[in-house]
Amino acid sequence: MNPFEDYTNNSTTDTDCPNSSTLDKPVNPFEDCTNNSTNDALDKPINIWVTESGRKHNTYVSGWNIDDAVIKEHHKTMKKAKGCNGSIKDMEVDGDSTERVMQLQGDHADYVKKFIINTGIDPSRIYIKG
Repeated sequence: MNPFEDYTNNSTTDTDCPNSSTLDKPVNPFEDCTNNSTNDALDKPINIWVTESGRKHNTYVSGWNIDDAVIKEHHKTMKKAKGCNGSIKDMEVDGDSTERVMQLQGDHADYVKKFIINTGIDPSRIYIKG
């Protein structure tokens, strides 16, 4: 493999990433071999809603699909900042499938939206229901 070889004529698609079975073709080490199609987890809306039971409120967040360790750390930070309790559980959302849902005790929908935006999520993906 010549590192100075011209790779412009190499017609590599997203599924043609270099591996041991494609040693006959030149390999571009700087080529992005990830699937560039839109990722459903990144395009899925993040829903925030508040339920009320008497004088008690609960804030729920669904659709924020990030790693478990990261979401637990964000949840811990939000609970500490708002002085409330909460949990992360699998719930049935919109009656069709089970999703991981973050729950906070109290009405914290505006704070949660600002927190999620500060983590780098596009604000157009975040919806407050109700």
